[in-house]
Amino acid sequence: MYAGEPISALFHLNVAALTFRYPQYGERLVYPDPLFQPHADNGLSPGPTSGFHVPHLQDSWSKSVRAFVLMHTDSLPALFAKFAGNRAQGIVVIEPAWGKVAHIFCFEDFREQLHSPYVHWILGDRWKEELERLIGKLGLYQLPANQFRFLPDPSEGRKETRTLDGEVKRVFADQIRFHLQSFTKTYETFLLRSDSKGSHKRLRIWAHVEPKAAVYSRMTRSLLKGFAEWDCEVHLSDFREEWCAQEKVASELIRFSPDLLLFLNGPSRERLRYLGFNETIARRLPCRRLNWYVDHPRYLSASGGLLRDYEMDDVAVIDRSYFHEFHEPPPQSLFHLPHAAMVERKGLSLDAYRYPIVYVGSIVDPRESPAALSSRARDVLFEIVHEKMNHKTSPFPELIEKIHPTPSILHEISQCAKQFNQTRMKKLFSTDAGALDYYLYVITTYSSRWETVSALLPYGLHIFGPDDWLPLLGERYRDRFHGLLAAEELPDCYASATIQINLHSVQCPTGLNNRDFDAPRAGGFLLADWVEDGERGFLRDGEHLCLYRDHDELIAKVEYYLNHVDEAQQIANCGFEWVKAHHTLSHRAERILKQIYPEREFPKKIDGANMFHSF
Repeated sequence: MYAGEPISALFHLNVAALTFRYPQYGERLVYPDPLFQPHADNGLSPGPTSGFHVPHLQDSWSKSVRAFVLMHTDSLPALFAKFAGNRAQGIVVIEPAWGKVAHIFCFEDFREQLHSPYVHWILGDRWKEELERLIGKLGLYQLPANQFRFLPDPSEGRKETRTLDGEVKRVFADQIRFHLQSFTKTYETFLLRSDSKGSHKRLRIWAHVEPKAAVYSRMTRSLLKGFAEWDCEVHLSDFREEWCAQEKVASELIRFSPDLLLFLNGPSRERLRYLGFNETIARRLPCRRLNWYVDHPRYLSASGGLLRDYEMDDVAVIDRSYFHEFHEPPPQSLFHLPHAAMVERKGLSLDAYRYPIVYVGSIVDPRESPAALSSRARDVLFEIVHEKMNHKTSPFPELIEKIHPTPSILHEISQCAKQFNQTRMKKLFSTDAGALDYYLYVITTYSSRWETVSALLPYGLHIFGPDDWLPLLGERYRDRFHGLLAAEELPDCYASATIQINLHSVQCPTGLNNRDFDAPRAGGFLLADWVEDGERGFLRDGEHLCLYRDHDELIAKVEYYLNHVDEAQQIANCGFEWVKAHHTLSHRAERILKQIYPEREFPKKIDGANMFHSF
């Protein structure tokens, strides 16, 4: 929610006064006309649902010229009735639908006025409370008389006149037509590209980050930077305003006309649907689509089952165990692409992070949810957890079949899983099996994590992460908790600790994760639990990092390297040089290009970091 900020700090929004149908693009861009129709049925008389202090607002308004811009509103009767009598005192109401359709075509009509620092935006379901807060605490910015005009005046005339009238439409018609024709031509040119092998001299790669998936922004940016180093033009659409991000992203995609669409953790058809492209148009787009799964596909799908809609994608996975998730029809290609270092600099050894052992990560209390189960159901749950820890590649349904709990016990655990997923993890699944699978994954991962962390606390372990650690650490170890780390602090943290710990999630049972590369790239000594890819040559145990297979080996290596810091530092130095030379996201970008475009050559560019088409 935004309040009290100039519009220029948010996004460029322009208002149009016409209804558009653009069926080639899809079915999203069909919006009602007139602009105020959503309010017409409510009438304009004051009512008890006004939601703000009318006398206070009226007093503020009478002392100087003010302007309000409200969005996502469903009723404005008191505001209209009290304060819309003077055209120089404006109340601008823009429905979200009109904001979307206006923005995608980049109309110019109200741009200067809406960019004024004197105009405030109130967005979201709590707009009334925000408006009251803005008036009472911040005050409203003043506008010089007659600088801001509102057309039409909603206080005049009957219901049918409260629309953008013919005169306004005539004023903007030519300009709107020009932008619409320009965009249409760009769009049709894009669709007419017949091949998906890369029609531009320099390959164009496009990616976007959904507002709800902002956690992937850093990785996406780093990967695009890697592509830029191989003489590709790259474009990132990264909008955080969820109400209009889809249309803005779709517009940028069309205007950029990419050769390759890059997605993380999701089939392209699902993402293109989100952007408003219908099925027919999604199939016609002249682009290859790369989908890199950096998390387990099973836990990304609402069904908790096998994915669909990937037959048009080139699919890369960080863990070979994901291969079996992709059944018929097969993807365009399916290949293993391990994680890489997102850290881009060697860390500094700083006192703020100079501890014997450090773990950076999240936690969910693995005791809290199981406590609601009966003792028998709880025993079965942790029996499944124990089996998973010992057989990481075995799927949970197979382990459940092996343990063979009674239907009533399994039902009790399943109900607990649904409740936990919805309330604690904010995750919904369309099937009970999917919900149970995800719940077991979470409980197993965090039970294993807490078991390891608690074993290392007596050896001087310090933790960086969310406040969820505090109930587990208790008063005894509360001073070992240091809160969240910003991304730019990670290299220094990795480089400062004597031992950096990495604990792999069970959703990645055979593959290395990004910390296996990040900690060495930052110059830190990493001790991690063993996974199969640790023996496949990506990193060498005892040379670039150290691995342990069980609790006894963990404790033995911790004790050894705490007393042989020089040896740990030597391994850290070797790991730094190796990862920098072989395992950055520039190397992964090169691997992707060779996989998808084997016939093309991509010269390495030293100044690739400065070659972004847009950020």
